Amino acid sequence: MEGEVPSPCSSVCRMDRLSGFCEGCLRTIPEIAGWSKMEDDTRRQVWRAIELRAQAGIWRVPETTPGDTDA
Repeated sequence: MEGEVPSPCSSVCRMDRLSGFCEGCLRTIPEIAGWSKMEDDTRRQVWRAIELRAQAGIWRVPETTPGDTDA
């Protein structure tokens, strides 16, 4: 990732009690709260942590809602 680092926010904003991660972006509360003040290198580190969390099986909330028939 070069240049400005985009926010991983997906506007789901719901914390999972067991993991401590946002179900939408896989960030912790301190990562979310501190994002606007972070340097780009730190933001890249957060993105890498998100990737590792996803690889470990911590997944984001699906984009569809229960009961959708488009699946």
